[in-house]
Amino acid sequence: MIKFAAGFLTALAALGLGGYLFLTSGGLPLETHHPPFPGEEWVANKALEVHLRGSSTKKPALNQSEFNLTEGAKVYAQNCAVCHGNRTGGIPIFARGMFPPPPQLLKDGSWAVGYPPGSVYKLIHGGIRLTGMPAFGESLSESELWQVTLMLVNADKLPVGALDFLASQ
Repeated sequence: MIKFAAGFLTALAALGLGGYLFLTSGGLPLETHHPPFPGEEWVANKALEVHLRGSSTKKPALNQSEFNLTEGAKVYAQNCAVCHGNRTGGIPIFARGMFPPPPQLLKDGSWAVGYPPGSVYKLIHGGIRLTGMPAFGESLSESELWQVTLMLVNADKLPVGALDFLASQ
């Protein structure tokens, strides 16, 4: 048993040393144009999934009115579109150099449509580490956070006022 434990600890130390040497020798490219490492996307998606557990039951603090959806469009245009784009344009200049690339939230098939509002709110409020997605919980009011959340989860069925505003941007 002692030999097994010694071998196990030696293997762990070798892995740790190997990882350290890999990182300190520049083996981990940090430029955004490099492709992801094997398993990197799976790890990131799994971490995000675990982070969002339980938040899907959080209920919106505002109703889904035309006013709130239009105000959400205004919040989006002012704070989000610079990375996440608008309904008609191409990929914004900031998004072109980001890794992972930010989802274009108002394009057809947006991941936010139909997503639980509580989960989308949590992402907007707290941001997403190592992605470039800032936390807006300190810079937007509670109403603004919920307005943009409601606008995103309903982006496929926005009222005319919200659509008109977004089209003018």
